[in-house]
Amino acid sequence: MKKLARVLLLIPFSAALIAGAVVWCSGLLKHREQVRIIDQVRDTLRVQSAPLEAEPPAVRGKVLVWDVEANEERGATGKELRPELQGQASDAPLTIVAITHITRREVEKYNSGECGYRQDAQVRLIYWPEKKLLGTYEIRSERPPTFVFRSRDETGPILGNLDKPLARWINALPQEGSPEHKEALARYHLIQSQRDLLANRALYPRMAIPAARNKILVVDVTKRRVSEVQKLLPAERRATLEDQTFTIVSLVEFQDEQVTVYSNNKKGFRRNVMVTLMDWPDKAPRGQFVIPGEDPPLLVFGMDERAEDGNIYGDYEKAVARWVEQLPPS
Repeated sequence: MKKLARVLLLIPFSAALIAGAVVWCSGLLKHREQVRIIDQVRDTLRVQSAPLEAEPPAVRGKVLVWDVEANEERGATGKELRPELQGQASDAPLTIVAITHITRREVEKYNSGECGYRQDAQVRLIYWPEKKLLGTYEIRSERPPTFVFRSRDETGPILGNLDKPLARWINALPQEGSPEHKEALARYHLIQSQRDLLANRALYPRMAIPAARNKILVVDVTKRRVSEVQKLLPAERRATLEDQTFTIVSLVEFQDEQVTVYSNNKKGFRRNVMVTLMDWPDKAPRGQFVIPGEDPPLLVFGMDERAEDGNIYGDYEKAVARWVEQLPPS
Protein backbone atom coordinates (compact mmCIF):
# COMPACT_ATOMS: atom_id res chain seq x y z
CA MET A 1 0.00 0.00 0.00
CA LYS A 2 2.85 2.37 0.91
CA LYS A 3 4.62 1.56 -2.36
CA LEU A 4 1.43 2.32 -4.29
CA ALA A 5 1.10 5.67 -2.49
CA ARG A 6 4.69 6.55 -3.40
CA VAL A 7 4.04 5.68 -7.04
CA LEU A 8 0.89 7.81 -7.08
CA LEU A 9 2.85 10.73 -5.61
CA LEU A 10 5.59 10.37 -8.20
CA ILE A 11 3.19 10.37 -11.16
CA PRO A 12 2.21 14.09 -11.00
CA PHE A 13 5.82 15.03 -10.19
CA SER A 14 7.08 13.12 -13.22
CA ALA A 15 4.36 14.60 -15.43
CA ALA A 16 5.32 18.12 -14.36
CA LEU A 17 9.00 17.34 -14.98
CA ILE A 18 8.26 16.02 -18.46
CA ALA A 19 6.03 19.01 -19.26
CA GLY A 20 8.80 21.37 -18.14
CA ALA A 21 11.34 19.56 -20.28
CA VAL A 22 9.04 19.77 -23.31
CA VAL A 23 8.58 23.52 -22.83
CA TRP A 24 12.34 24.01 -22.42
CA CYS A 25 13.13 22.02 -25.56
CA SER A 26 10.44 23.85 -27.49
CA GLY A 27 11.88 27.21 -26.40
CA LEU A 28 15.39 26.11 -27.34
CA LEU A 29 14.31 24.99 -30.81
CA LYS A 30 12.38 28.24 -31.29
CA HIS A 31 15.43 30.31 -30.32
CA ARG A 32 17.69 28.31 -32.65
CA GLU A 33 15.32 28.90 -35.57
CA GLN A 34 15.20 32.61 -34.78
CA VAL A 35 19.01 32.83 -34.61
CA ARG A 36 19.26 30.95 -37.92
CA ILE A 37 17.15 33.62 -39.63
CA ILE A 38 18.91 36.53 -37.91
CA ASP A 39 22.29 35.11 -38.96
CA GLN A 40 21.17 35.33 -42.58
CA VAL A 41 20.37 39.04 -42.27
CA ARG A 42 23.22 39.92 -39.89
CA ASP A 43 25.23 41.63 -42.64
CA THR A 44 22.26 43.92 -43.20
CA LEU A 45 22.19 44.73 -39.49
CA ARG A 46 25.89 45.61 -39.51
CA VAL A 47 25.66 48.08 -42.41
CA GLN A 48 26.68 51.45 -40.98
CA SER A 49 25.29 53.48 -43.86
CA ALA A 50 21.74 52.13 -43.65
CA PRO A 51 19.27 54.87 -44.64
CA LEU A 52 17.81 56.76 -41.70
CA GLU A 53 14.04 56.85 -42.06
CA ALA A 54 14.16 55.89 -45.72
CA GLU A 55 10.75 55.15 -47.21
CA PRO A 56 7.65 55.10 -44.98
CA PRO A 57 7.64 51.95 -42.83
CA ALA A 58 5.02 49.25 -43.23
CA VAL A 59 4.47 45.73 -41.95
CA ARG A 60 4.60 42.74 -44.26
CA GLY A 61 2.89 39.76 -42.64
CA LYS A 62 3.69 39.23 -38.96
CA VAL A 63 6.41 40.77 -36.81
CA LEU A 64 9.43 39.43 -34.92
CA VAL A 65 11.15 41.94 -32.59
CA TRP A 66 14.85 41.13 -32.12
CA ASP A 67 17.43 42.64 -29.76
CA VAL A 68 20.71 42.50 -31.69
CA GLU A 69 23.02 43.14 -28.71
CA ALA A 70 21.31 40.49 -26.55
CA ASN A 71 20.95 38.19 -29.60
CA GLU A 72 17.45 37.19 -28.59
CA GLU A 73 13.80 37.97 -29.17
CA ARG A 74 12.55 41.05 -27.32
CA GLY A 75 9.64 39.25 -25.70
CA ALA A 76 8.51 42.22 -23.61
CA THR A 77 7.81 44.17 -26.82
CA GLY A 78 6.31 41.18 -28.62
CA LYS A 79 3.73 40.69 -25.89
CA GLU A 80 2.50 44.26 -26.42
CA LEU A 81 1.84 43.70 -30.13
CA ARG A 82 -1.64 43.07 -31.49
CA PRO A 83 -2.27 39.28 -31.57
CA GLU A 84 -2.45 39.21 -35.36
CA LEU A 85 1.05 40.74 -35.56
CA GLN A 86 2.81 38.43 -33.11
CA GLY A 87 5.07 36.35 -35.33
CA GLN A 88 7.49 33.46 -35.14
CA ALA A 89 10.54 32.50 -37.16
CA SER A 90 8.45 29.98 -39.07
CA ASP A 91 6.11 32.69 -40.40
CA ALA A 92 6.53 33.95 -43.94
CA PRO A 93 6.30 36.68 -44.92
CA LEU A 94 7.76 38.20 -41.78
CA THR A 95 8.85 41.70 -40.78
CA ILE A 96 11.92 41.69 -38.54
CA VAL A 97 12.11 44.74 -36.26
CA ALA A 98 15.73 44.67 -35.10
CA ILE A 99 16.92 46.91 -32.27
CA THR A 100 20.49 47.62 -33.34
CA HIS A 101 21.53 50.23 -30.79
CA ILE A 102 20.16 51.91 -27.65
CA THR A 103 21.46 55.25 -26.38
CA ARG A 104 20.74 56.21 -22.77
CA ARG A 105 20.17 59.91 -22.09
CA GLU A 106 20.09 61.25 -18.55
CA VAL A 107 16.77 63.03 -17.97
CA GLU A 108 16.22 62.62 -14.22
CA LYS A 109 18.26 63.04 -11.05
CA TYR A 110 17.03 61.42 -7.84
CA ASN A 111 17.66 62.40 -4.22
CA SER A 112 19.66 59.19 -3.83
CA GLY A 113 22.17 60.52 -6.34
CA GLU A 114 21.10 57.96 -8.95
CA CYS A 115 20.21 59.01 -12.48
CA GLY A 116 17.17 58.16 -14.58
CA TYR A 117 17.65 57.54 -18.28
CA ARG A 118 15.49 57.82 -21.36
CA GLN A 119 16.32 55.18 -23.97
CA ASP A 120 16.62 56.19 -27.62
CA ALA A 121 16.61 53.11 -29.83
CA GLN A 122 17.60 52.67 -33.45
CA VAL A 123 15.57 49.95 -35.12
CA ARG A 124 15.78 48.49 -38.60
CA LEU A 125 12.90 46.98 -40.53
CA ILE A 126 13.77 43.99 -42.67
CA TYR A 127 11.39 41.94 -44.83
CA TRP A 128 11.91 38.19 -44.63
CA PRO A 129 12.59 36.02 -46.62
CA GLU A 130 13.56 38.74 -49.15
CA LYS A 131 16.15 40.22 -46.74
CA LYS A 132 15.05 43.67 -47.88
CA LEU A 133 16.16 46.51 -45.60
CA LEU A 134 13.39 49.10 -45.49
CA GLY A 135 15.21 51.68 -43.36
CA THR A 136 16.45 52.72 -39.94
CA TYR A 137 14.06 54.44 -37.53
CA GLU A 138 14.42 56.08 -34.13
CA ILE A 139 12.11 55.24 -31.22
CA ARG A 140 12.14 57.11 -27.91
CA SER A 141 11.28 55.39 -24.63
CA GLU A 142 9.01 56.70 -21.91
CA ARG A 143 10.54 58.84 -19.18
CA PRO A 144 11.93 57.00 -16.17
CA PRO A 145 9.59 57.13 -13.16
CA THR A 146 9.45 60.35 -11.14
CA PHE A 147 9.56 58.44 -7.85
CA VAL A 148 11.56 55.26 -7.33
CA PHE A 149 11.44 52.96 -4.31
CA ARG A 150 14.29 50.45 -4.28
CA SER A 151 15.68 48.08 -1.70
CA ARG A 152 19.23 48.70 -0.48
CA ASP A 153 20.63 45.78 -2.44
CA GLU A 154 18.85 46.73 -5.67
CA THR A 155 21.26 48.19 -8.23
CA GLY A 156 21.39 49.04 -11.89
CA PRO A 157 20.30 52.00 -14.02
CA ILE A 158 16.77 53.41 -13.75
CA LEU A 159 15.37 53.30 -17.28
CA GLY A 160 12.29 54.54 -19.04
CA ASN A 161 10.10 51.85 -20.59
CA LEU A 162 11.09 51.24 -24.23
CA ASP A 163 8.89 48.24 -24.99
CA LYS A 164 5.53 50.02 -24.85
CA PRO A 165 6.46 52.95 -27.17
CA LEU A 166 8.12 50.53 -29.60
CA ALA A 167 5.05 48.28 -29.61
CA ARG A 168 2.74 51.29 -30.11
CA TRP A 169 4.84 52.36 -33.10
CA ILE A 170 4.72 48.86 -34.63
CA ASN A 171 0.98 48.47 -33.95
CA ALA A 172 0.32 51.76 -35.76
CA LEU A 173 2.26 50.77 -38.90
CA PRO A 174 0.10 50.09 -41.96
CA GLN A 175 0.22 46.77 -43.76
CA GLU A 176 2.27 46.86 -46.93
CA GLY A 177 0.11 47.68 -49.94
CA SER A 178 -2.79 49.04 -47.87
CA PRO A 179 -4.42 52.33 -48.98
CA GLU A 180 -2.76 54.09 -46.03
CA HIS A 181 0.66 52.76 -47.05
CA LYS A 182 0.15 53.71 -50.72
CA GLU A 183 -0.78 57.25 -49.64
CA ALA A 184 2.35 57.51 -47.47
CA LEU A 185 4.55 56.21 -50.31
CA ALA A 186 3.06 58.67 -52.78
CA ARG A 187 3.72 61.56 -50.41
CA TYR A 188 7.26 60.32 -49.82
CA HIS A 189 8.04 60.14 -53.55
CA LEU A 190 6.51 63.58 -54.10
CA ILE A 191 8.78 65.07 -51.44
CA GLN A 192 11.84 63.23 -52.79
CA SER A 193 11.22 64.31 -56.37
CA GLN A 194 10.51 67.96 -55.51
CA ARG A 195 12.86 68.39 -52.55
CA ASP A 196 15.21 70.85 -54.28
CA LEU A 197 12.29 72.95 -55.49
CA LEU A 198 10.62 72.96 -52.07
CA ALA A 199 13.80 73.97 -50.25
CA ASN A 200 15.12 76.57 -52.72
CA ARG A 201 14.20 79.75 -50.86
CA ALA A 202 15.51 81.93 -53.69
CA LEU A 203 12.42 80.98 -55.72
CA TYR A 204 9.99 82.20 -53.07
CA PRO A 205 9.22 85.91 -52.67
CA ARG A 206 8.90 87.41 -49.19
CA MET A 207 5.26 88.31 -48.67
CA ALA A 208 3.45 90.11 -45.87
CA ILE A 209 0.08 88.36 -46.21
CA PRO A 210 0.11 84.61 -46.79
CA ALA A 211 -2.67 82.64 -48.45
CA ALA A 212 -3.15 79.05 -49.53
CA ARG A 213 -5.54 76.71 -51.25
CA ASN A 214 -8.19 75.03 -49.16
CA LYS A 215 -6.25 71.77 -48.87
CA ILE A 216 -2.75 71.76 -47.38
CA LEU A 217 0.12 69.29 -47.11
CA VAL A 218 2.82 70.14 -44.52
CA VAL A 219 6.23 68.57 -45.17
CA ASP A 220 9.51 68.74 -43.26
CA VAL A 221 12.16 69.08 -45.95
CA THR A 222 14.98 68.67 -43.41
CA LYS A 223 13.67 65.18 -42.53
CA ARG A 224 12.35 64.38 -46.03
CA ARG A 225 8.88 63.38 -44.86
CA VAL A 226 5.42 64.65 -44.05
CA SER A 227 5.60 66.75 -40.89
CA GLU A 228 3.84 65.81 -37.66
CA VAL A 229 2.13 69.18 -38.05
CA GLN A 230 -0.12 67.56 -40.68
CA LYS A 231 -1.86 65.53 -37.97
CA LEU A 232 -2.65 68.70 -36.01
CA LEU A 233 -4.58 70.32 -38.87
CA PRO A 234 -8.38 70.14 -39.07
CA ALA A 235 -9.45 67.13 -41.14
CA GLU A 236 -11.14 69.34 -43.73
CA ARG A 237 -7.83 71.10 -44.54
CA ARG A 238 -5.56 68.03 -44.72
CA ALA A 239 -4.61 67.28 -48.31
CA THR A 240 -4.36 63.76 -49.67
CA LEU A 241 -2.90 62.84 -53.03
CA GLU A 242 -6.45 62.20 -54.23
CA ASP A 243 -6.93 65.97 -54.12
CA GLN A 244 -6.17 67.47 -57.50
CA THR A 245 -4.94 70.80 -56.12
CA PHE A 246 -3.44 71.80 -52.79
CA THR A 247 -0.72 73.96 -51.24
CA ILE A 248 2.51 72.45 -49.92
CA VAL A 249 3.82 74.14 -46.78
CA SER A 250 7.49 73.18 -46.43
CA LEU A 251 9.48 73.49 -43.22
CA VAL A 252 12.91 74.38 -44.65
CA GLU A 253 14.89 75.89 -41.77
CA PHE A 254 14.78 76.18 -37.97
CA GLN A 255 16.07 79.29 -36.21
CA ASP A 256 16.63 79.08 -32.44
CA GLU A 257 16.14 82.28 -30.44
CA GLN A 258 17.23 82.35 -26.79
CA VAL A 259 14.56 83.88 -24.57
CA THR A 260 15.48 82.84 -21.01
CA VAL A 261 18.00 81.21 -18.68
CA TYR A 262 16.70 78.92 -15.91
CA SER A 263 17.90 78.73 -12.33
CA ASN A 264 19.71 75.48 -13.18
CA ASN A 265 21.65 77.42 -15.88
CA LYS A 266 19.83 75.70 -18.73
CA LYS A 267 18.92 77.99 -21.63
CA GLY A 268 15.41 78.28 -23.01
CA PHE A 269 14.88 78.79 -26.73
CA ARG A 270 11.99 79.68 -28.99
CA ARG A 271 12.27 77.63 -32.18
CA ASN A 272 11.18 79.73 -35.15
CA VAL A 273 10.50 78.06 -38.48
CA MET A 274 11.14 79.27 -42.01
CA VAL A 275 8.45 77.91 -44.34
CA THR A 276 7.80 78.11 -48.07
CA LEU A 277 4.41 77.81 -49.76
CA MET A 278 3.98 76.23 -53.18
CA ASP A 279 0.81 75.38 -55.09
CA TRP A 280 0.54 71.84 -56.44
CA PRO A 281 0.50 70.56 -59.16
CA ASP A 282 1.31 73.95 -60.68
CA LYS A 283 4.65 74.08 -58.82
CA ALA A 284 3.92 77.79 -58.37
CA PRO A 285 5.82 79.38 -55.44
CA ARG A 286 3.61 81.60 -53.26
CA GLY A 287 6.15 82.96 -50.81
CA GLN A 288 8.31 82.37 -47.74
CA PHE A 289 7.54 83.24 -44.13
CA VAL A 290 9.00 82.92 -40.64
CA ILE A 291 6.64 81.44 -38.03
CA PRO A 292 7.54 82.18 -34.38
CA GLY A 293 7.52 79.04 -32.26
CA GLU A 294 6.04 78.82 -28.78
CA ASP A 295 8.09 80.06 -25.83
CA PRO A 296 9.82 77.44 -23.69
CA PRO A 297 8.13 76.62 -20.37
CA LEU A 298 8.37 79.18 -17.57
CA LEU A 299 9.47 76.56 -15.05
CA VAL A 300 11.56 73.45 -15.52
CA PHE A 301 11.55 70.72 -12.90
CA GLY A 302 14.49 68.34 -12.98
CA MET A 303 15.66 67.53 -16.47
CA ASP A 304 12.81 68.41 -18.79
CA GLU A 305 11.83 65.99 -21.58
CA ARG A 306 12.23 68.80 -24.10
CA ALA A 307 15.92 69.14 -23.25
CA GLU A 308 18.27 68.83 -26.20
CA ASP A 309 22.00 69.12 -25.57
CA GLY A 310 21.26 70.71 -22.20
CA ASN A 311 18.83 73.29 -23.59
CA ILE A 312 15.03 73.62 -23.45
CA TYR A 313 12.95 74.37 -26.55
CA GLY A 314 9.42 75.59 -26.97
CA ASP A 315 6.92 73.66 -29.11
CA TYR A 316 7.05 74.74 -32.75
CA GLU A 317 4.63 72.18 -34.20
CA LYS A 318 1.55 73.64 -32.50
CA ALA A 319 2.60 77.15 -33.54
CA VAL A 320 2.99 76.10 -37.19
CA ALA A 321 -0.35 74.24 -37.11
CA ARG A 322 -2.18 77.33 -35.81
CA TRP A 323 -0.54 79.50 -38.47
CA VAL A 324 -1.41 77.09 -41.27
CA GLU A 325 -4.98 76.65 -40.03
CA GLN A 326 -5.50 80.42 -40.21
CA LEU A 327 -4.30 80.70 -43.82
CA PRO A 328 -7.18 82.17 -45.84
CA PRO A 329 -8.23 79.87 -48.71
CA SER A 330 -7.72 81.32 -52.16
